[in-house]
Amino acid sequence: MNLDVSLAVEDMELPVALRIKHCVGHVEALLQQLTELAKTCGDDKAIVDHIIRFRGEVLYNFLLKYLSTGENLSEDISVLPQTADKKLDRKNTEISITN
Repeated sequence: MNLDVSLAVEDMELPVALRIKHCVGHVEALLQQLTELAKTCGDDKAIVDHIIRFRGEVLYNFLLKYLSTGENLSEDISVLPQTADKKLDRKNTEISITN
Protein backbone atom coordinates (compact mmCIF):
# COMPACT_ATOMS: atom_id res chain seq x y z
CA MET A 1 0.00 0.00 0.00
CA ASN A 2 1.09 3.52 -0.74
CA LEU A 3 -0.14 5.43 2.31
CA ASP A 4 0.54 8.91 3.57
CA VAL A 5 -0.24 9.96 7.12
CA SER A 6 -0.82 13.63 7.76
CA LEU A 7 -1.25 15.52 10.96
CA ALA A 8 -2.51 19.06 10.67
CA VAL A 9 -1.61 21.50 13.38
CA GLU A 10 -3.49 24.74 12.99
CA ASP A 11 -2.65 27.90 14.87
CA MET A 12 -6.09 29.06 15.97
CA GLU A 13 -4.64 32.47 16.85
CA LEU A 14 -3.95 33.16 13.18
CA PRO A 15 -6.59 35.25 11.42
CA VAL A 16 -9.24 33.11 9.74
CA ALA A 17 -8.32 34.65 6.36
CA LEU A 18 -4.80 33.21 6.60
CA ARG A 19 -6.14 29.80 7.59
CA ILE A 20 -8.51 29.84 4.59
CA LYS A 21 -5.66 30.84 2.25
CA HIS A 22 -3.66 27.87 3.53
CA CYS A 23 -6.55 25.49 2.77
CA VAL A 24 -7.00 26.97 -0.70
CA GLY A 25 -3.28 26.52 -1.34
CA HIS A 26 -3.55 22.88 -0.32
CA VAL A 27 -6.50 22.27 -2.67
CA GLU A 28 -4.58 24.03 -5.44
CA ALA A 29 -1.61 21.69 -4.90
CA LEU A 30 -3.87 18.64 -5.07
CA LEU A 31 -5.50 19.89 -8.27
CA GLN A 32 -2.03 20.41 -9.71
CA GLN A 33 -1.29 16.74 -8.96
CA LEU A 34 -4.38 15.84 -11.00
CA THR A 35 -3.15 18.05 -13.83
CA GLU A 36 0.19 16.25 -13.79
CA LEU A 37 -1.63 12.90 -13.82
CA ALA A 38 -3.64 14.03 -16.85
CA LYS A 39 -0.38 14.89 -18.63
CA THR A 40 0.98 11.39 -18.03
CA CYS A 41 -2.28 9.81 -19.23
CA GLY A 42 -2.46 11.90 -22.38
CA ASP A 43 -3.09 8.83 -24.53
CA ASP A 44 -6.10 7.75 -22.42
CA LYS A 45 -8.80 10.23 -23.38
CA ALA A 46 -11.30 8.77 -20.88
CA ILE A 47 -9.03 9.43 -17.89
CA VAL A 48 -8.15 12.93 -19.10
CA ASP A 49 -11.85 13.70 -19.65
CA HIS A 50 -12.70 12.49 -16.13
CA ILE A 51 -9.94 14.64 -14.63
CA ILE A 52 -11.15 17.70 -16.54
CA ARG A 53 -14.74 17.02 -15.46
CA PHE A 54 -13.68 16.50 -11.84
CA ARG A 55 -11.77 19.79 -11.80
CA GLY A 56 -14.91 21.49 -13.10
CA GLU A 57 -17.00 19.84 -10.40
CA VAL A 58 -14.59 21.08 -7.73
CA LEU A 59 -14.90 24.62 -9.05
CA TYR A 60 -18.69 24.37 -9.37
CA ASN A 61 -19.17 22.95 -5.88
CA PHE A 62 -16.83 25.52 -4.37
CA LEU A 63 -18.74 28.29 -6.14
CA LEU A 64 -22.06 26.98 -4.80
CA LYS A 65 -20.67 26.88 -1.25
CA TYR A 66 -19.10 30.32 -1.69
CA LEU A 67 -22.39 31.82 -2.89
CA SER A 68 -24.30 30.03 -0.13
CA THR A 69 -22.10 31.51 2.58
CA GLY A 70 -22.58 34.90 0.94
CA GLU A 71 -26.34 34.43 1.11
CA ASN A 72 -26.08 33.60 4.81
CA LEU A 73 -23.88 36.62 5.33
CA SER A 74 -26.31 38.93 3.55
CA GLU A 75 -29.12 37.63 5.77
CA ASP A 76 -27.09 38.30 8.92
CA ILE A 77 -25.49 41.62 7.96
CA SER A 78 -27.55 44.36 6.39
CA VAL A 79 -24.68 46.57 5.18
CA LEU A 80 -23.37 44.68 2.15
CA PRO A 81 -23.03 45.55 -1.54
CA GLN A 82 -26.22 45.26 -3.53
CA THR A 83 -25.03 42.16 -5.40
CA ALA A 84 -24.91 40.21 -2.13
CA ASP A 85 -28.71 40.34 -1.97
CA LYS A 86 -29.17 38.18 -5.07
CA LYS A 87 -30.10 34.56 -4.39
CA LEU A 88 -28.73 31.61 -6.32
CA ASP A 89 -31.37 29.60 -8.12
CA ARG A 90 -29.87 26.11 -7.69
CA LYS A 91 -32.75 24.34 -9.45
CA ASN A 92 -32.07 26.16 -12.71
CA THR A 93 -28.30 26.32 -12.42
CA GLU A 94 -26.48 24.33 -15.07
CA ILE A 95 -22.86 23.51 -15.48
CA SER A 96 -21.21 23.04 -18.83
CA ILE A 97 -17.63 21.87 -19.01
CA THR A 98 -15.88 22.22 -22.32
CA ASN A 99 -12.36 21.35 -23.32
